[in-house]
Amino acid sequence: MKTIFFTGSGDNGSSEVGGKKFSKDGQVFELLGSLDELNSFIGFARANAKKIKDSGEKNSIQDSLKRLQELLFIAQAEVAALAFHHRSAELQKIKKEHVEYFEETITGIDAILPPLNAFIISGEDELSACVDIARTAARRTERIAVKTRDELSLSPEFLQFFNRLSSVLFALARYASHEAGTKENNPLYQ
Repeated sequence: MKTIFFTGSGDNGSSEVGGKKFSKDGQVFELLGSLDELNSFIGFARANAKKIKDSGEKNSIQDSLKRLQELLFIAQAEVAALAFHHRSAELQKIKKEHVEYFEETITGIDAILPPLNAFIISGEDELSACVDIARTAARRTERIAVKTRDELSLSPEFLQFFNRLSSVLFALARYASHEAGTKENNPLYQ
């Protein structure tokens, strides 16, 4: 059987999940859509990372971005399960270990890079600019998650995850510039 890419059942602004209809204008769909968009931005950055070679540190930029995408699928599954009341013993959830992974990644990258003393203007190289776009999408996703926190009873780890995600993407963008040999450009405020 071929895959059917449309059903037409959502043409009226609602989506059916588990036999129940939900309006697509709700915060849950906003969060799920933002997670999907963020994953695509990270995928675009990862595709750009394939074009370059990094210095072979323990985790390459490409591998790190792929790991972030995998973790976003866990976040999407958690949101969907909470929103659509699909409580399963196998439920994937964002955990403290995922937050710690981000913290370890940030610390590892920070040890390689020169100190940061000013804001950075994005766009000195293509890969770091792509990662920086993903970072801004991560910040928006975090804001939507905060708005949805009470409705879904999101865990503290879930919110910590998104707070750290934008930080790890910032670190990866700086690392990409470092690996490309481009100089970070600071605003002149003039």
